[in-house]
Amino acid sequence: MKLFALEFKDCNHITLKNVIDKQIKIKDQLAIKLSLDELKSVLSVFFSIQFHFNDSVTQDKKLYKKVIFEDDDLVNITRDFGRQLLENLDGFKKEELLSLANQDYDMNMIFKNDNLDDFVERNLISDMNFRSIEYGRFFLKNFSTKVLNFNEHHLNSIQINDALKKDKYPLKTIAKQITDSNSNLSTQEGLLLSFVLDEYLFKTNTNALQLGLVSFIVKENMYKLSVNLNIYREVLNKSLNKKWKLNRGLGI
Repeated sequence: MKLFALEFKDCNHITLKNVIDKQIKIKDQLAIKLSLDELKSVLSVFFSIQFHFNDSVTQDKKLYKKVIFEDDDLVNITRDFGRQLLENLDGFKKEELLSLANQDYDMNMIFKNDNLDDFVERNLISDMNFRSIEYGRFFLKNFSTKVLNFNEHHLNSIQINDALKKDKYPLKTIAKQITDSNSNLSTQEGLLLSFVLDEYLFKTNTNALQLGLVSFIVKENMYKLSVNLNIYREVLNKSLNKKWKLNRGLGI
């Protein structure tokens, strides 16, 4: 099966709460029909659950609440990527999606619906080995806007960029500056912030290997990333406000 690059589209997301409220307003209605937008919105939450929760990953149960309540913008990045996968379905997969839209659903029992669960696993999750680079790029772009003020550090970034041009290993230097700003960061957190800063300073796209690593880090650490967002902002702010000097290729 041939996969094409995703075409990112504007979407009308409808929260689970609003879909559930729709059923509540219809008294004595045990199941309701969903519009195509409502169905896609529900399925995108299914995608987020399946992406972050599987047999090989032990996640904090608090993440599950963040996913289904949809009240955390960072956690919602995975949901929004799932929606893009849905918007790009074609052929028999799109036909199956449209057939699901013709069914009735009890929103009180929606997460016990095997048909929806199976659809997401077969048509979305199964492609993620091939879509991990696109997910990594999508996450990094959105994550960067939440942890970095692009305008505040413009002048400093130019000076740092000039210094790093003389460095044989700029990413290593960036990682050291981040570690120096907060030694309590895990290796994975440090890597993620290094990719953010590297892309910001050099205005170049992160390579495929790094984006695949971003996907892996986020998949297994989303809750930790969501609760530490303010720490990451402080680390990047501190790193960019430093005077970067080079000594034998290492940032001091």
